[in-house]
Amino acid sequence: MNGFLDFLVRQKKLALVFSISVIALGLVSLNNIQRDQFPDVDFEIMTIVTSYPGASPEDVEQNITNVIEDELSSVTGIDKFTSTSRAGVSSIVITFSQDVSDLSEIKQEVRNVVNRIKSLPEEVVDLPRVIDRKTSRKSIIKISLSSDEIDYAELRGMVDSIAQSIESIVGV
Repeated sequence: MNGFLDFLVRQKKLALVFSISVIALGLVSLNNIQRDQFPDVDFEIMTIVTSYPGASPEDVEQNITNVIEDELSSVTGIDKFTSTSRAGVSSIVITFSQDVSDLSEIKQEVRNVVNRIKSLPEEVVDLPRVIDRKTSRKSIIKISLSSDEIDYAELRGMVDSIAQSIESIVGV
């Protein structure tokens, strides 16, 4: 390495041409780099939420969570699923395997499996919601306002004004 540097020190014009070439190549490459402030990232996670009004956690687990988990066990590409059964609500978080080639196909298969479930109790009036976690659906900014000196109506007016200002920005 020292020999190369010694050669460049002796050949000043060559060193200058070499330096300018590296800078020019960097500038040309800079224009070709793909960049995005908020790239659309598809996580390997989905959530299935089912509402079962008035049911105890045990009923939710037996009649909702276990039924959906049994159906999901037939889907290949699922790494694991974690379920939570609370009073009136079942929530199942599905984590897909990272070595899956087509994630959208497996997510569609999960939706199809959930839509085919017919053995849910009569009290379950809404179909289970399948929520796909994507960064494009995540809010980028959250604004909170609070005050001990301003009443709620005035604070609400300020919030509406800020919301209108943000919505008027092109691209929002």
